[in-house]
Amino acid sequence: MGPGAKPSGGPPSVPGPEIREREGEHVKVVLHNEQAEPHTIHFHGVDNSFAGDGTPDVSQKTVEQGETFTYEFDAPPGTYFYHCHVEPDRHPQMGLYGAFIVEPREATARYDGEFVLMLSERDPRLSVAEAREAGQYPGTMAEGVQVNGEYDTLERYPASFTINGKIDSAISPLRVKKAAGTSFG
Repeated sequence: MGPGAKPSGGPPSVPGPEIREREGEHVKVVLHNEQAEPHTIHFHGVDNSFAGDGTPDVSQKTVEQGETFTYEFDAPPGTYFYHCHVEPDRHPQMGLYGAFIVEPREATARYDGEFVLMLSERDPRLSVAEAREAGQYPGTMAEGVQVNGEYDTLERYPASFTINGKIDSAISPLRVKKAAGTSFG
């Protein structure tokens, strides 16, 4: 990752780390898969090489446990997102996604602050199915949820919708100032 990106090796987060670059920077993202399941990264809206597009078994092979894959491209200005493209019906819901923001070379607008909001959903039955498969406790959100057999993504029923991985009162309010001469209502 380039100079604006968060360093790797931090604690896990949902969504994944925000990647921030400047227009024209050469971006290099190294995926080192330490999980038992295969993964790739797909950067939406970014024209990188076909071999680094992140579409498993079409444009690249999956990155297996212990393997590494490097994604490289020049950053186009805009707001994008990335996600794991292996099992895209499960992995993003498990938090394998994040914001990818490329700031223009020269500022085109003035503003006092910026908010990055990543919207997602969560079906606690997926937590139960994944926890059983991993032999781990699924957490309080999934207590009392029954799953018979494998999790069927065609039977997805989200119990909560998230903003930056949080629900309800855990979501921090956005504090903004009213601009002079602006009326609401």
